Amino acid sequence: MRRRRAVRVGVLVGIAGLAGCDGDDMGMAESADELPEARDCTTETRADDYAVGLAKTGAAYTVTFVDAMPAPPTRGDNTWRVRVADAGGAAMSEMIMDAAPFMPDHMHGTSIVAHVSPGETAGEYVIAPVSLFMPGLWEVTLELVAPDGTQDEVVFGFCVDP
Repeated sequence: MRRRRAVRVGVLVGIAGLAGCDGDDMGMAESADELPEARDCTTETRADDYAVGLAKTGAAYTVTFVDAMPAPPTRGDNTWRVRVADAGGAAMSEMIMDAAPFMPDHMHGTSIVAHVSPGETAGEYVIAPVSLFMPGLWEVTLELVAPDGTQDEVVFGFCVDP
């Protein structure tokens, strides 16, 4: 019984994604050429341009991309390696980090939980899978908590092509 319910939820999430999630005209297209401008990554101005070294600074910490697979982030499951540093540039180890992908144009996230684990180098973390399951703008909020309780967050935005 439990397995059947999980399959149904997955199918419903998939159908909602194909239908544009909110019932507007951004739903199913016959081809990539028919996708509305909001999903056209060539004209999306809110997204970050991925590059190794792309960094975002919150109130207390800076998060920098060390690597992404695939690079740049694409539709499907992604693996990110990031470095967290304090204001002085010192690597921040033993951070608690949550990654929350969200599509602002559709007002939904993903049911796939991204797991964060320490990397091989001090201050580095591996985040996987970062599930960007449909085309459009994704904002991924990284919520950070230091061992001393200091909290911060940064947001990376990537446009995913169909």
